[in-house]
Amino acid sequence: MKYRNKRSVKRAKKASLACVECGSRNYTITLGASARTTRLEMNKHCKYCKKHTKHRETK
Repeated sequence: MKYRNKRSVKRAKKASLACVECGSRNYTITLGASARTTRLEMNKHCKYCKKHTKHRETK
């Protein structure tokens, strides 16, 4: 059985989506290989605000 070198394993980068109104981080996403210059922004449901709000990508 061959063992992989832990340094050679590439991990997917993760980012979280934070609610614009209350600031809570409700969702996590995996980032693709393509580099974006702008942050992702989408409408999602915030369980703390109890309504659909804009969620912005944070690191």
